[in-house]
Amino acid sequence: MGISKFLLESMQEHKDKVHGPHFLFSAENPRAESKLGLNHEQVLHHLKGAGFDAHEVQGHYGAPERSIAVYGVSPVQAEELHDMAHRLGQESSIYSNGKQHEMRFHHGDNAGKAHYGEGTKWHLQKPGDYFTTLPGGQHHFTHNFAFEQLHPAGQLGKASELVGNKPSPEHKVANEALKSPLSGKLESAHDQNMKGIKDDLEKSENPRLNLVHFSHAGDLKQIDPKYKQTGVDARVKGRDTEHPHSFFYVEGTEPEQMVVQASRHKYKASIDPAKQPVYDLGNDTHGFIGDAIKENQGALNMDLVHAKIKAAGYHGFRNTKHPQLSNVVAMYKPLAVEHHEQIR
Repeated sequence: MGISKFLLESMQEHKDKVHGPHFLFSAENPRAESKLGLNHEQVLHHLKGAGFDAHEVQGHYGAPERSIAVYGVSPVQAEELHDMAHRLGQESSIYSNGKQHEMRFHHGDNAGKAHYGEGTKWHLQKPGDYFTTLPGGQHHFTHNFAFEQLHPAGQLGKASELVGNKPSPEHKVANEALKSPLSGKLESAHDQNMKGIKDDLEKSENPRLNLVHFSHAGDLKQIDPKYKQTGVDARVKGRDTEHPHSFFYVEGTEPEQMVVQASRHKYKASIDPAKQPVYDLGNDTHGFIGDAIKENQGALNMDLVHAKIKAAGYHGFRNTKHPQLSNVVAMYKPLAVEHHEQIR
């Protein structure tokens, strides 16, 4: 009996996802003591429960071990997963944007450093070492790394430069859309807004960022960006965009009085920053604004910026360095209303 069509399609789907952003690590054979005390099954369960596209794969890096592949990982989420691998006591973990890869070391002599590389080799048969086998056991791959070079961690966006290769056009596209943060620690917006998986493992529920939206419309069930320009803020009227977004204030901060005075209803919603990451334009760690200006002959086109933010896996944006509106958060997708209050 041959392999079923369904299984073949499933195996091919896994292979296709390796051509996109993904994360590889293991919960087995730790180099240091695990601070989480979780085994392979428990880590996989937590990842799936948090909404990640996580699957068991078979790794062979010095010795065979069960590993975990997480597909569709944004740079922000990759930092959370690197932190999880560190707290699991793992020597290293790998993040790839589909073209370029970072093997980041968490423990041992190379802690805080990383190998970088480009390209992936697929094997018809299992090689001797340094490979991963995807579910179904038919596809084996090895990410190319410059093992003779060590660089500071957190520089995936500079992989081509670090390994001495001139990036191809398709590498450049992946690089611009999916750059990792430029340091091994969490960035400013990440520190403020995102607790993510590590807190999910320690607390009974994920931390959430509570938001407030003002409107003249009553009885809304969700705040939907498709209705942008129909609300109380006249400043957004006439600003057409291919990437509509709804504006919120962080709960507990002072909203703009002109917005409050023009509203009759106050709505509360919330996001889980681990699943709905928000990009900080104030820090612009990926350089989206500068890149958009270069791509538009020196003029800023916010639609280009929005496209880059969304392509990198973010659900919204804010500007923590804005002199008046650092408490404003914009979301690209509808948010469910959790509380409604008529204020006048």
